[in-house]
Amino acid sequence: MRVDPSHDYYRNDGVLPGFAQVSDILLEAMQVLTPTIDLTPSECAKEYRVIKGMKYDLDATPYMNEPMEMTVSRRYKAVIYVGTVQSGKATALVENVVLHRMICDPCDIHITQMDKESAGRFSKGKIDKMLRENPTLRERLRARGQTLGNVFNKDFNGGATLSIGWPVPAQLASRDIPLVITTDRDRIGDDIGGEGDILPMMLARNTSFGSRGMSILESSPGREITDETWVKETIHQAPPTKGILSDYNQGTRGRYYWKCPGCKKRFEPEFKHLKYDDDGSPFERGESAYMVCPHDKCGTVIEANEKHWMNLEENGAGWLHEDVTGKKRVKITAANIRKAEYASYWQKGPVAAYQPWADMVSNYLSGVEKLETTGAESTLKGVVNTKLGEPYLSKNRESNLDLSGKALSDRAEFRELGVAPKETCFITISVDVQPSRFVVSVDAWGPELERWLVDRFDLATPPKSSPGAARRGMQSNLYFEDWAVLDNLHERLLPIAGTGYGLRPLVVIIDSNGAPGTTDRAYKFWRAKHRKRLSHIYYLYKGVGGNNANRAKHRQPENQQGKKYLNRDSVKIVFASTNKLKDEIAASLVREEAGPGTFHLPETLPSNIFEEFCAERRTEDGWEKKPGHVRNESLDLGVMGKAAIIVRGAEKINWNKPPMWALGSQENSFASVIDAQGKGTTKTATKPGGAALAAARANFVKRR
Repeated sequence: MRVDPSHDYYRNDGVLPGFAQVSDILLEAMQVLTPTIDLTPSECAKEYRVIKGMKYDLDATPYMNEPMEMTVSRRYKAVIYVGTVQSGKATALVENVVLHRMICDPCDIHITQMDKESAGRFSKGKIDKMLRENPTLRERLRARGQTLGNVFNKDFNGGATLSIGWPVPAQLASRDIPLVITTDRDRIGDDIGGEGDILPMMLARNTSFGSRGMSILESSPGREITDETWVKETIHQAPPTKGILSDYNQGTRGRYYWKCPGCKKRFEPEFKHLKYDDDGSPFERGESAYMVCPHDKCGTVIEANEKHWMNLEENGAGWLHEDVTGKKRVKITAANIRKAEYASYWQKGPVAAYQPWADMVSNYLSGVEKLETTGAESTLKGVVNTKLGEPYLSKNRESNLDLSGKALSDRAEFRELGVAPKETCFITISVDVQPSRFVVSVDAWGPELERWLVDRFDLATPPKSSPGAARRGMQSNLYFEDWAVLDNLHERLLPIAGTGYGLRPLVVIIDSNGAPGTTDRAYKFWRAKHRKRLSHIYYLYKGVGGNNANRAKHRQPENQQGKKYLNRDSVKIVFASTNKLKDEIAASLVREEAGPGTFHLPETLPSNIFEEFCAERRTEDGWEKKPGHVRNESLDLGVMGKAAIIVRGAEKINWNKPPMWALGSQENSFASVIDAQGKGTTKTATKPGGAALAAARANFVKRR
């Protein structure tokens, strides 16, 4: 009911209205007795839904019709939908379902978004927009004047409420709600406030409503495959993962099928059935994409512009679910459908109405290209999950199957330690700090960041000038004086094979974490180098866990005291995601062919160093020590070196015109001629001043 403007407190400058009319109160209360409109969700969307001034078209995303209808099923407790971006799944399963319930069957609805910010954006950008565009729904909203109600709560006539929240127990606890919806499930954690997975929490809210209760869960896949050796047992079983595909496996396991116009057989349109040119840029190859019927002796070509036609049910497309044996495909209405409490659906990328095949292919190829050149697979994972609609099997996790000390030793190449290959463009030195020793690794880097480990040694004896040095071993966490053994690492000259010159290190990166006392001594060491104008070579490092950290970022550390952040003098640290960079190191180690990103090891290394590279294994949550492995310094040093070149800007080098510090020749700004005695010519590594400083800086990639 619309409020009479004369009764509107807010429009009358705070003047209280007169007494309400009994007739008005009765009219408002009697709206609960209004007969419901008998339409299914898809019929309601077709009749009442308006988007951008146009009627909702059921044929635009025909694969969403059956899942929409199942949201009012009395047979199933939940609808689980796994799909891609740009498929219309949120429009159909969230917005259209809200429209249907508030018009045809008013009830309380709760929608869970990824976080509070997402919930606010969804309310303002989707729900409010739907209210403005759909007058029938807007008429049922109880709100003053032209407002659209509270951001997180919308009250409708008849006592129905739409609440929009985020995944915390308080949002779902102690409430009876007939319809609960969660979007982007795989961008939500698997343990909500210590109370477990979100689906059981949703179902618990439906319990008191019996068969009228319904939960809807939709998302693109976002969890990695947990078992690299998995083989499916039934025709539609999803690989073992956490998240929405795990919930899908508990349901009827529906897949969307097309009917080949050539052989008339059904097949599931998947990315692997797309064909495209072998040559050209990712964009050019994507533009050539088409699909081929996978059935033997068919080979019918389906062009990209035929996708809409193939999606239509009248042309043979539709959902097929597993039967009770898991070996046959049946419709949702079949008596012998798989026995399950959930109606579950999995829609792959080529079906998505608003996602061109060209974009899918070009994005995929760009992700593969980035993986091959940098070892980073986050881009590829995102494409596989959101655009292909498939779970991701980490290439680095696959690589980890082949990552063993013996395999690395067998793959190692004959090469003398202490000498860099002729392809070398710059040198990095990484230092892992242990209480009893400094573990030092020297790496050479070539064009496209091909990498060679060229030296590895321990510094375990304190300098003679350190207190008590004659009667003890290295105690780096207790004696700052012991750090003097690192003083001249920047002067270390590495000969380049087959030439008359050597290279000094571009970066010396040192771990700042370790036994109590290590961090303070690391900071003191860096400040000493900073005073000597060497902080452009010496970097401090700290590994960061989790899967959301930046690959590598050079910044000041922060201390949190309440809401205040205190900078610790001028010390800067390279903070690096150990999980992401260990993924990249593992992939680079098992690559057998020389080229961009390959990490070469010399066979002259001691066997324990090969084992150190394999001391950890990849899990879905990150890297962890393998049982029985104690030392992992080689892997840590590999990560530190990769972090150093990231912050130094080496990944941005144009190798057709590299900076002076990355030249593979004697003109390199870190090069020195080696004389007959094997010594290099004197070359200062400190920062010059004045004009010389500006000239020197011109040869460096801008530091972050």
